[in-house]
Amino acid sequence: MVERDSNVVRRIRAAQARILAGTPERIRVGVTSVRGLADEAEVSINWLNRQYAPERDAFTEAVRAAAGAGLTAREVELTGRIEELEAEVERLRGQSQDRLDRGDRWKAAAERFVREVHVVKLELARAQGRIDAAFKARDNLKSDRDAAVKAMQEAIDALHAYEVARLPAHTRALRVVRDDDL
Repeated sequence: MVERDSNVVRRIRAAQARILAGTPERIRVGVTSVRGLADEAEVSINWLNRQYAPERDAFTEAVRAAAGAGLTAREVELTGRIEELEAEVERLRGQSQDRLDRGDRWKAAAERFVREVHVVKLELARAQGRIDAAFKARDNLKSDRDAAVKAMQEAIDALHAYEVARLPAHTRALRVVRDDDL
């Protein structure tokens, strides 16, 4: 039989205990393979299979027994932590959904506001058009009034000239037209 080193046996057994307790130092938690044992004990897998087969077999049996016996304390702790984190994830998803819903409501309100602003702008443009048309009509009326006043003054002047021409030469006197005469 091949010579076995007691230090290596101690390292293999310590690695087995750490793996089964769920606190390995060199491998991921939950790795329960023979290769994982070799990596944790820092021995060659070939060495473990050939020279330290009893320790390997003891590890395999311990893993089978642990699988049938339930969870280790570390696994129970980690399972509880997983449940806490899953609850936290659900709470955060709910908050995220609330924020999305609130954002959707704000977006809808903003879209309504934009539509209402657009309608008000259209109404303002129509009102401005009516105001511009009213000012144009006022200016046209002023222009028509000024033309009428000018035409009336010309008619008054023509009437005076006609009256002066019809009067005998010796009675021609300038007549002053007052506002009351109009």
